[in-house]
Amino acid sequence: MNHFTKNIRYYIEQYDLEQTIFKLGKDISKRGWLNRKEFLMICLWKSRRPKGLYVLNSDKDIKRQTKKSLNAKDEKEKIKFLTKLKGVNIPIASAILCITNRRTIQLLTSGA
Repeated sequence: MNHFTKNIRYYIEQYDLEQTIFKLGKDISKRGWLNRKEFLMICLWKSRRPKGLYVLNSDKDIKRQTKKSLNAKDEKEKIKFLTKLKGVNIPIASAILCITNRRTIQLLTSGA
């Protein structure tokens, strides 16, 4: 049995993950912060290696830092708030900001 066959369930679950994450971006953007499940989903989608660090963030810290970031006007400030979360570096922060960016959401939902 090859690797793909042994892991078929994983590949099926991951097939639409990116689309699911970008659909979540619309709700996250409206609400203005991420919950723990959303935070972990985005972080693990971008990089699984720091999983042990991601899970150390409390629900309160995730909400507080993502709310500050999504409400900030300056991109550097947005990154600064997100990188205060354990395991979040610039690529992870960038992924969160991309998924919650209104222009990105409009492009993806308009079919462009």
